[in-house]
This record gives sequence, structure tokens and C-alpha cells, in this order.
Amino acid sequence: YNLLACVILLTCFGLVMLYSTSAYQAVQGGESDMFYFGKQAAISAVCVVVMLIFSQFDYHFYLKFSGAAYVAANALLVITRFIGRESNGATRWIYIGPISFQPAEFAKVAVIMYVTVVICKLGKNLKGVKAPLIVTCFGLFTSALTLVFTQNLSTAIIIAGITVAMVF
Repeated sequence: YNLLACVILLTCFGLVMLYSTSAYQAVQGGESDMFYFGKQAAISAVCVVVMLIFSQFDYHFYLKFSGAAYVAANALLVITRFIGRESNGATRWIYIGPISFQPAEFAKVAVIMYVTVVICKLGKNLKGVKAPLIVTCFGLFTSALTLVFTQNLSTAIIIAGITVAMVF
């Protein structure tokens, strides 16, 4: 419940910050000052409900799909270059009907899941230099795909950092 409280408090804080930065722009655009806040609040509410539903499953259930998620994330990163839409000079978003998402965000979760499974399977064999380098390569590969195919340096650094921290 402490983690849930933190997520809700951070979401509320983010919504307040969004309102404080976007109210003026919304009014200038002919919308209500709550225009952006309302849209993001609705999305946040749906996401918290989905999070609560997904949290009811044992995490081992998700780990069964970590390999498929890792492959899918890498494939989505490559596909982004070809079917992604450009926004502010970068092609980082994939649109499927009314839904849009950044494959790099999915890649973060997929790398965390997959590298965790690989580390657990290696267990005590992770000692030395060779095994940790191989495990690190999984995350660095996804990080490189993120940089090359979406030109998203910040997310590429985050994925690399997550991988190195997990292996360390």
C-alpha cells in the first residue's frame, strides 16, 4: 500500500504541474483551462485501474513472457523507423488507430523483465567477467536499437543504465 500511495501522490503532483504549465496555453488556444489536465487525469485514472488489475497476478506469470516481450520490443524499435510518425523532428511514436505509444517505453519494461530472468537463470554462474558481459549485452543491444532507430538518446542511456545497475 505504501507503493500505491507513492504512485497516486506522484500522479497527483504531476497533474498539478501539468495544470500549472498548460492552463494558459489552453486558454490561448480557445479551450478551457482544464483541457489538458482533464485529458491527462482521465488517462491517469485508467492507468491506475489497469495497474491495480495487473498487480493481482503473480509476477512469475509475467516472467514467462519476458523473452517474447524482449523480442517484440526490439522489433517495435526497428519498425518505428519505417511506420512511426514524426513529431518535433523525431520519429518515436507508433500510431494504431486512436492509440499511440513509444516503443522505447515498452523496451524499458521488456529489458527489465528479460535481464532479470537471465540473471536468475545464470545464478552463481554470473561470477567472473564473461557472463556479466553477455547479460549486459542484452540491454546494450536494446539501448543501441533505441538510439539508432528512434534517435532517443535519453531513453537509450536509461536502458543502458538500468542494465548495468541490474548486472552490478
